[in-house]
Amino acid sequence: MNNFLLLDLLSMYNSKKARGEKMIVKLQEDSMEKVMKYVKKQPALNLFIIGDLENFGFTHDFQELWGDLDEEGNLQGVLLRYRNSFIPYSEGEHDIAGFAKIIETFDGPLAFSGCEEVIERYEPFIGHLMGRKTRTYFCQCTKDSFVPCHDGKVEIQRADLGMIDDVTDLLETIEEFSLRPDIRESNRHRIESGTGRTYFIAENGKPISSASTTAENTNSAMVMAVCTANEARGKGYASRIVSKLASDLLKEGRVPCLFYDNPVAGKIYKAIGFRDIGKWTMYR
Repeated sequence: MNNFLLLDLLSMYNSKKARGEKMIVKLQEDSMEKVMKYVKKQPALNLFIIGDLENFGFTHDFQELWGDLDEEGNLQGVLLRYRNSFIPYSEGEHDIAGFAKIIETFDGPLAFSGCEEVIERYEPFIGHLMGRKTRTYFCQCTKDSFVPCHDGKVEIQRADLGMIDDVTDLLETIEEFSLRPDIRESNRHRIESGTGRTYFIAENGKPISSASTTAENTNSAMVMAVCTANEARGKGYASRIVSKLASDLLKEGRVPCLFYDNPVAGKIYKAIGFRDIGKWTMYR
């Protein structure tokens, strides 16, 4: 943040403080270093914020970032909007009511997520705006914990734009999934933008098992949409794909992370080397 902007923000803060108002400002590109220093104290838990800022910055209309500043201009909390999805983060006390008012200005349907300790504090303010609540375990796999199980006996391919619709066809057959209406557009966008990848195992030219990443950044990536067609389950395909994904990400210096709420899935991930680091709450 340059000195002139900081002086302007502090002047604004002092003015608002005198009127008993909180200091929340919309952050711009010159705040990047300050924000990254703040959120990278917990890089895994903040992988969505880090990934979205690295990949899209502050210049797109579908993404915005607000900061809660103290008297010295230090961040006390941040709130990210990516399309209709909001993620808050704070190390402790911050202006929850102020961030909640920002969220209230957007028309639904909205998504709201973050580490459990932060999200629970927002529920009295915006719980009435949100849909179904889901609580999941949040885990990561490191080089020290990783246990490979992709043995090369089954071919694992990386999907390109020509194959991603076939993978989406598979996802649409999985009863456990509740897919977004724009899932096809979203899957193609991840491939085109380089913010994610999809690995799959095929049979007769069609994907029968797959796993993807999203929010890839310099430090980490979120593993998602792990699935296997009903008729192909029980053969260890999902384990092999997630193992291959984790291996490739770790070689690139990225820590793979994922959510799970199914104990059976949790055992599979832990056998590969994923370890719980917290809980993640989502409202959709």
